[in-house]
Amino acid sequence: MRPRRCRAQVDEGKRPGTTTAKAEEIKKLRAEVAELKRANEILKAATSFFAAELCATRRHGDREAVRDRFHRVVAAA
Repeated sequence: MRPRRCRAQVDEGKRPGTTTAKAEEIKKLRAEVAELKRANEILKAATSFFAAELCATRRHGDREAVRDRFHRVVAAA
């Protein structure tokens, strides 16, 4: 029973510590940061892919094929 009483005292401001509301907010923000990091990794991979395709297009002069492939990828998403 003691931990509940301590948690209640922290939430009421009678004891120092992280309140329940702040702990929930921190948990939510950490999850959001993790999701944003995953999204950034996906975007970096996509950037690398399309940059490589652009380089291949410039090397081989086959711009239409790459453009068509890009449109198919975008349409599939």
